[in-house]
Amino acid sequence: MNNELSYVLVTPYTIAKSRTGGVIARLLSRLDLELAGIQMIIPDESFVREYAKLLRAENTINNITLLADYVERNFISGGRAHRTLLLLFRGPEACRKLSDICGALYAENRGIESLTGETIRDTYADLLFDPADPDKVIYFEPAVITPRNQKDADRDLVVISRFLKGKENIVANVEYTDPSVIEQTLVILKPDNWTYASSKPGTIIDIFSRTGMRIVGIKTHQFTLDEALEFTAPWKRPCGKNLPRCSAKRLRKCWSGNLR
Repeated sequence: MNNELSYVLVTPYTIAKSRTGGVIARLLSRLDLELAGIQMIIPDESFVREYAKLLRAENTINNITLLADYVERNFISGGRAHRTLLLLFRGPEACRKLSDICGALYAENRGIESLTGETIRDTYADLLFDPADPDKVIYFEPAVITPRNQKDADRDLVVISRFLKGKENIVANVEYTDPSVIEQTLVILKPDNWTYASSKPGTIIDIFSRTGMRIVGIKTHQFTLDEALEFTAPWKRPCGKNLPRCSAKRLRKCWSGNLR
């Protein structure tokens, strides 16, 4: 079976409500897909227009314009672009599996009886109708966006890749009253957090997202041996003196391959 490449966009509201780690934990622990890439982005007006246009074209059969309208209203508001998280997944039937774990938005699946708590949208999304007019949506928050088939995914990814070309991995969309007191730091999740399908990476990210600090950049990286040795050089000598020989052998074995 051929591998597919698809994506999930975590919406600005989900990020602002510190639900990023929970979404990532759900995706990583319940999918047998490779996380091929992850990046925080801040969309511009041109991207929003083009992406919303694609969403409308993809959903004409179901007459669903909620997602396109949502993107136009919420990816940029008040003249400010908001953080949106892009996750790329690769593997067999990636589009179907991501659609299943993200959850449905369509009318036949919106009943309260269909909410099992298993999907991301069961947990984090909201869809409220006007009691006086069942066809009128009062409030809509999808939590995540993902294409339903490979054709739509391919078309969307062309637009996304064109937008990302030349973009920095660290986003900046906030002006601080006193920039001199703002600090920026780095957290690296060790390789053993990624060895098996697990909620650990998402749980760790969730802890940091609840500190009041803003996650402004995120990526996956596979260290080469040279990169790992260079990165650990500042504490190589102290570790060599203090670590028992068995631990040193384990580190050497770990460094001999690629590290994520």
